[in-house]
Order: sequence, then structure tokens, then C-alpha cells
Amino acid sequence: MFISYAHESEALRASVKALADWLVQRGCRVLTDHAYIYRPPAQGWQTWMLGCIEQSGTVLVVCTPQLRARYEKTAAPDSGRGATYEGAIVTQQIYDAAMRNTKFQPILPDDGDEGNIPTFLKPWWNGHRFPGGYDCILRMILDGSGDEAKKIGPRKVDPKPPFTCEHERLAAEKLAAADARQFLVAMQQEFRKRFQSEPPCDAAAMVRWFAGRESTDVQQLFYLVRRALGPFPHGRHEDFQRKLAEEAAVALYCLAAMRLVDTAVARANEVRPGDYLLLVPRSERVICAIIATALFGGELHLKPVEAGGELQPEYVFEVHVPVSGDRQTEAFERAAFTAVFENQADAPQKFVEAAPLTPRERARLAARIDDIHDRQRRIALIVHGLQRVEAAAGLARNHKLPVLFPAAEVPTSEFTTKLLGMDADRLMAEIGELSICLTARTDFASQPPSVPSSSS
Repeated sequence: MFISYAHESEALRASVKALADWLVQRGCRVLTDHAYIYRPPAQGWQTWMLGCIEQSGTVLVVCTPQLRARYEKTAAPDSGRGATYEGAIVTQQIYDAAMRNTKFQPILPDDGDEGNIPTFLKPWWNGHRFPGGYDCILRMILDGSGDEAKKIGPRKVDPKPPFTCEHERLAAEKLAAADARQFLVAMQQEFRKRFQSEPPCDAAAMVRWFAGRESTDVQQLFYLVRRALGPFPHGRHEDFQRKLAEEAAVALYCLAAMRLVDTAVARANEVRPGDYLLLVPRSERVICAIIATALFGGELHLKPVEAGGELQPEYVFEVHVPVSGDRQTEAFERAAFTAVFENQADAPQKFVEAAPLTPRERARLAARIDDIHDRQRRIALIVHGLQRVEAAAGLARNHKLPVLFPAAEVPTSEFTTKLLGMDADRLMAEIGELSICLTARTDFASQPPSVPSSSS
């Protein structure tokens, strides 16, 4: 099968990739353009697209505003040539079949509008949406594939929903906890009031919905989490529920903040000489943690540094390198070692020279980084004072370790300030508002949201 879609945003591209991966896990053979982000297919785009459509038994058409414009040729002539070409092929094949169609199936994102379905495909709209309707899309594919459906159907199906990164899995796990049920119900009730529509039906669907939002929607996501969190009543059990609700709220909040990171801008960050070196607009640890997790994966855990204090990320270290000296690589590596082990009982003396790390120290640093990664945490370094950013490339590449350089300290071009879809001061303020919500321990002014009983 083939998935046709318009490249409207990185979020849409990611959601289509998640759908494709989910279908592959269930035995489907899926063709998409995700393997050709940096290099076109050898046979050229036109031949590749035609071949994908010709050999597929089912073509899923992801209907969005730009796809409809390109399929119906109302978009600007120089935009989205791929979707325009695919639309021409689809239209012609349906026309050649005397308007009988079992191959080309329109689907919509969960929040998509039926008005985005191309006119000539509307007769075959059957209500299929994603990611909320993954199972229905699979059933539609199998129902139209004859004997092949019998071969694929009995395959063991992973009951867990697909997620595109470790942090999505973390958020779903926190939100699905039994004692966080009250918070999930409050999220769904707030969703109904805010968006005037039915909310995602469970924790996994809520997380997938968050993960598919555009950067322009993030402010509403912040409001949604904070309003649903609210104050909890006093009492030992209620305090435990509150703790689990807070953990779920923080995970969702971080997931929303990650939607602010523009991955296209990050890929264009031409001054980084290694895969894991990046210029960032600000040096605050929480902002750097959001950027690093959005781009490089892992789980992001924010915790107060002290009771009632501001939220700060785990395992994001600030590295201060002396501005003088010719041995920049050795100076950076020793400064990184000092920062990572700073709070240990046997922490090394503060950095005084650029002596190379000993083999034992290198092994110790590698073991610590690998241990943190094995726990799915995202470790990152924020570097100050390094004269040559390429001096950090070796350590970053060898350990897949994001090394971030604040733009104010390194000459940069204007795109660095566009890496975030929200002003950094405003983002810090929004995280501060969440911190205030986490310290709320007052009684409910009204009854908390009712939780359906297990028998209902």
C-alpha cells in the first residue's frame, strides 16, 4: 500500500510515519517517502510515485487543505509538485475505471475537516481518521485485500499503541496509571469545554493527540493541562493521587513544549560540525532540555530543585570551559567530566587545567552516559566558553550526546532564533505557571470530576 500526503508540516509528516510504522508492524507492506528525506529515489520522483501507486492494492490519501488544493490544481503552480502529480495519477485511474474505485481511500487526521477531501474522492469517504482510528483503517485495508487478508489477519497484534518517541510512551504510561484516572477525566472534561468536541477516548489517544499538534496550538495545550490539574483535596490517598496527576501533567506539558521545536530549522543549523552539536537561542536548562529531547529523543523529566521551587530537568549539565588555551578538545572533555560528576561524593576538583582525561576517567564518563541513556533519560550538555565548537564533536558523536551552544556566545545566523515557535521568555513564564499549579494543595471549591465506575 502507498500513503499519499502533502508536506504541510513536520507534525503531519511524523503522524503519517507513525501510521505507516503501525501498519508495517501488523503485516502490511507500506510505501512512503520518509526514506528519501535527504536523497531522492534513484529513478526520480515521478517514476517512483507512479510505481508506488501502480503496485499498491490500497492507496491512503491523507486529506488536508494543501493536499486538496494540489489534487484539484488550485494551489500555486510552483508548490507541492509531488502531491499535484499524485493527484493527477489518482484522478486519471478513477476516470479510466469508469468512476469505480476500490483502491484510493481518503482518510483524515483526527481533527481534520471533511471539506479537505478532494471532490472526486468524496464518494468514497467512509469516516476513517488517524491516529484515533488506526484499527478501522487496518480493517478497511484487509477487507479489500482478498485472500491476503486471511494471511495477515491472524498475525499477533501488539496491543500497545504506537508512539514515535520515548517521551510519548512515558506520558501515556503516567496518564494511564489507575490513580491518575481523575486527572485524565478532568482533561477530557476540559477538552469538551475548550474545543467543543469529543475528547480522545483514553490515555494513549490523548498523548497521540498532543503529539500531533502544531506549534501554534501549544498555548492551548498548556491551558488544557493547567486547568485540568487544579487543586486536589487533602488526605494521604489524595496526596498520592495528586503526585501521580502531577507526573502525568508534567509529562504532557513537556510533550506540548516539544511541539514548539522546529526540526526543519534544526536541520538547517549550518554551524554545527557534528550530528549532535546545535546552536540554541537561550541557555536556560529547561529550554535546552526541551530542544534536545524533541530533536534527539529520550524521556524528559522536570522536577522542582527544592520544595516549591522552579522545575528543572534531570541530567542537563552546564559545562564551563576556560576561554584561554590551545587544547580546546581536552579542556572541553575535562570540563564535561567535572560537570557530570560534580555532585558525587568523590567529585574531581574544579577544573584548573586542560589535562586530557585518563583512560579510567574516559571509561567512567562513558559508563555514566550509557547508564543514563539505558534508563531512557535524555542527557545533554550546555557549553559556555568554548572557542571552537568543533572541539566538542568527538565526545558528542561517540556518545550520541547533544551538546548545545547558546547563540549569544557563538556567532550565528538569524534562523537560530526561530528554532522555537514561542518566545523563550514566554515559554519560561508558561513553565513557571505550571510550577505554581504543582504547589497547589487547597481543597476543591467544587466537587472533583466524577470518575466512571468499573461497572459502568
